[in-house]
Amino acid sequence: MMKRYSLLLTCFVFSFASLFAASVDVVDPPFWWADMENKELQIMIYGDDIGDAKVTLDAQYCKLSEVVKLANKNYLLLYMDLTEAKPEKFVITLHAEGKNLEVPYEIKERDINRTKAQGFDSSDVLYLIMPDRFANGDPSNDIVKGMLEAK
Repeated sequence: MMKRYSLLLTCFVFSFASLFAASVDVVDPPFWWADMENKELQIMIYGDDIGDAKVTLDAQYCKLSEVVKLANKNYLLLYMDLTEAKPEKFVITLHAEGKNLEVPYEIKERDINRTKAQGFDSSDVLYLIMPDRFANGDPSNDIVKGMLEAK
């Protein structure tokens, strides 16, 4: 009798755990902008056991052009066509293991009037000069046994 209950409990635990096996932990990049020069966007999704999920999205302006499934079942790569992209919020739905995982995503409006970032220049450099590296602070440790050069 006890074996029967332990078997039922084990089956229940494994079936309950399988309901929550698939999850989404990371979406990278977490958002993007409309009107970028490159009209293709790659979104990496990381989560437990999502690698075999079927992907759909309810976006009005963005189109899903390709889903790449990797050998590691915790990753999915989505390639989005942003040719006609406009600012919008939409949901990426992963159909995995009998349940749907909804991932919110946003294409934001790009502020083209914003000052462009300047490149690297001398104001970005910190010079750290350590004089002790050039002066012999302790001549007693200049000769090391086994070294070819004495000084």
